[in-house]
Amino acid sequence: MIRVINIKEGNPNCDYALFLVDEEIKYSRAVGNRAVVIIHGYGSHGKGGLIKDAVHNYLPTLKKKHIISDYVFGEQWGDTNESKINMCRICPELILQENLQTLNSGVSVILI
Repeated sequence: MIRVINIKEGNPNCDYALFLVDEEIKYSRAVGNRAVVIIHGYGSHGKGGLIKDAVHNYLPTLKKKHIISDYVFGEQWGDTNESKINMCRICPELILQENLQTLNSGVSVILI
């Protein structure tokens, strides 16, 4: 099962957006979700926003601390990405997730 969370909604600051990520990971683990798709946006004019940058810096830390199993940034969600292939093997619902039909720099995927 996957869960989608929009952390850019309401234009929160970066600290609150990362708090939402943490809470979603805890919730998803508790209810048995295997993956979380985070909608963080890509910033104005495609340059990358503060929330996107914060998430991109935060997810490697969560993986290193073994809080999450893996992650893939939307712009890396290609057919040859080994992490993506593994995620889809573990959680096949990701294959049909509408936010992941193309490379999308406004999302990131977490494997719990």
